[in-house]
Amino acid sequence: MHEDSRAHLLHGTGLFSDLPRPNITAILASYPSGNRAIVEARDHLLDKMIGQKFLNSSSTSCTWVTPFISHDLLPAVERTPQYIFVGLSCEAGTFSSYLCPMGYNFFDFPSVSRFLHRRADLHDFLSRLCGKILVCDCNFASDGCWAHLLQSCFCETFGTLPGVGNLSDFREKIDIKSNAHNLDVLAGGLQPTRRRPAQLLPNGMLPDEHLRLALLQDHPFISSSSCSCAVHFGLAWSPDDPDVQNRRRNEITALVNVLEKLTHSENDQIMKLIDKNVYKVLHAYGSKNIVMMRELSYVCQTSDNEAAIWMALGLPMRGWSPFANGLMTRIKPPVETYHDWCTDRLIRNDKVLLTIRSSGDDALDTAAFCKPRMK
Repeated sequence: MHEDSRAHLLHGTGLFSDLPRPNITAILASYPSGNRAIVEARDHLLDKMIGQKFLNSSSTSCTWVTPFISHDLLPAVERTPQYIFVGLSCEAGTFSSYLCPMGYNFFDFPSVSRFLHRRADLHDFLSRLCGKILVCDCNFASDGCWAHLLQSCFCETFGTLPGVGNLSDFREKIDIKSNAHNLDVLAGGLQPTRRRPAQLLPNGMLPDEHLRLALLQDHPFISSSSCSCAVHFGLAWSPDDPDVQNRRRNEITALVNVLEKLTHSENDQIMKLIDKNVYKVLHAYGSKNIVMMRELSYVCQTSDNEAAIWMALGLPMRGWSPFANGLMTRIKPPVETYHDWCTDRLIRNDKVLLTIRSSGDDALDTAAFCKPRMK
C-alpha cells in the first residue's frame, strides 16, 4: 500500500491530482521508496551501521511531546525550527514533508487518513513532530483538518495526550533556545559568563598532586558541547581496531553504490517534475541524485531531513531562507521582511542619489555616464 500511494504521488493521479506540482515534489522528496530491491539495499546498509541500530532501538530514551496546532499564519520573521507548515498554500521557505496531500476544493478526510496510515515509515515520519507547532491554513473543523489528523496519529503512535491551552504557554514549555546563547559564545572562543573563574586549587601543592587533583575537578563553566550529536555518536560507535573500521567502510561504500544504481529510475521521473531552472542547476556540474539523498537520509535518520526537498525545489533567493535542521538555533531575526525592503527601495535610492556629486570634469562625467548606458 505504501508503494501504491507513492506511485500515485509520482504521477499526480488519484488523491494528488489537484495538488500543485511543487507540493508534490516536496512530499515525494521525503517519501521513502517501497521498492523491494531498494528496501533490501537499505536493510543491508542499516546492518552495517552499528550506531544507527542503537538510535533506532526502543531502548533510546525520549520524552514524547504532542505537537501543537496553530491556524494563525506567521510572518517569516517569526518562524523558527519549532514551526512546521502543514497546509497547502506555501510561501518561499515554508515547504515541508508534512504538507497536506490533497487540495482543499476536493478535500476528503477519509482519503487523506488512509494515505497517512499506509505509510510504512509512519513511526519515523511522526517522530519528528515531537514538540513542534503545526501551522495549517485550512478552515475545516478539527475532525476534517490535516493538522489534527497528524496530531491524533502522533498521540496514537507514541501514547501521548492531545495538547490543550494556548500557543504562548506551549512555547514557554518547549524552550528551544536553552543553550543557544552559550553555544554561540563558545563558538567565538569566549566563556559564557564573559569573566574569569575563581581559583580552583589551593597554592603550595606539588606538581603531581596538583595534576591529580586538577583531573578530578569539574570546571565551573562547563556547558553543553558545541559539537553536533552526529560527531559524538560517530566517536562513540567507531571500532577501535583500524582494520575492522576500514573493512566496514569498504562494505558500506559498496552498498551505497548499489543503492545509488537502484534509485536511477525514480530519480529520472522526479527530474521531470521539478522546475526547469532548478533542473539546469542540478545538471550544471554532474547529475544530482535526489532519490539517493532521500534514501540515505532515511537510513541515517539525519537531523536535516529536508535537504532532498530543497535540492528538488531550489532554495528561495529572496527573503529569509528556510532553516537547516541540525544546525545551531538562529537567534537574531532578519532586520526586516522582504516586502518591507522592497517597499522602501525608492526612499533608499533617493538617499543614495543625494550622495552622488559631480567630479568637476565635464568630459569625465559625460564619459562615465555614457559607459554604463552603452553596456
